[in-house]
Amino acid sequence: SVSALTDRVVPLENVFGASAADLGRRTLAHADHHAAIGVIESFLLERDPRVVDELELLRRITARIAGDREMRAVEPLAREFGLGVRSLQRLFREFVGVSPKWMVRRFRLQEAAETLAAADRVDWSELALDLGYADQAHFNRDFKRLIGTTPGAYFKALAELAET
Repeated sequence: SVSALTDRVVPLENVFGASAADLGRRTLAHADHHAAIGVIESFLLERDPRVVDELELLRRITARIAGDREMRAVEPLAREFGLGVRSLQRLFREFVGVSPKWMVRRFRLQEAAETLAAADRVDWSELALDLGYADQAHFNRDFKRLIGTTPGAYFKALAELAET
């Protein structure tokens, strides 16, 4: 399960052996990142072709999360794809290394960061509610946990960068 690798730096050779060095060379040979990703996907699928269906399902689920700014909860997502919540959690843990809830939260906070980058002023409570948070405190906590700084400090840093 890739969850054993989450938040760890592990040399690719430790996971895939000597073939990982060739993967690096083949990937870096492509200037286009889509082509490079294709090389990596092919490499991984060659290792275990049984996972093709699961990976395709994960691709569809992740695209759904990324494409639906209203997506807030895991339960309707699982239902939409004909899965139980536990099955969806196992699928993410095994192939992604994080929970589906983390993925939903990550996309919500990415949306927040994009909103902050485009804003001159921010109504923090309104932003939190727009993103589906019950209150500003929960939004602040999640933002800091994932981004590493408070929304206010992030917004201030963006403003300072814009001035330079």
